[in-house]
This record gives sequence, C-alpha cells and structure tokens, in this order.
Amino acid sequence: MSSDIQNTEKTSRETAPREARSASDKNDAECSCPRPDCPRHGNCKDCVKNHRETDSMPFCLFMNNDGNKSLENFYKKLKERFEVI
Repeated sequence: MSSDIQNTEKTSRETAPREARSASDKNDAECSCPRPDCPRHGNCKDCVKNHRETDSMPFCLFMNNDGNKSLENFYKKLKERFEVI
C-alpha cells in the first residue's frame, strides 16, 4: 500500500466524528477479507461497489470460492450446494 493511501486513510479517520471512527474501526476489525492491505478493507460500501463493477463477489459473501470470485463460479457453487443428490 502506498504511503499516500495510508496517509489519506489516517487523516480521514482522524478528522471523522468519533461515532464514525468507531464504526469504521469496528468494520475494519470484523472484515473477513483475506487482503488487509486492500484500500477498501473494512469499507463495505466501497468494497461492494468495486465488486459490482468487476462482476465478482466480495469474500464475505462468497468465502468458499476456490480462488475464483466470479459470478459464474458463485452460481456453480450455489447449484452444487442445493442440488438434490
């Protein structure tokens, strides 16, 4: 992560109202994304927006993805999960 991004995030958190800081810190702590260096880590709104734009699913919604977060793989996994044997 570049120092500019780190500085921007730090500055925005420092200047945010106390309630917003605590909510942001809680989201960051509870974020299940395996990439803590991601600039959207803990920011659900931006994360979901990014994944919508790339036709993929965020890790928190599709943890059993075998490294493939595409919507096609998501539907495949759903089918496998709910298919009658």
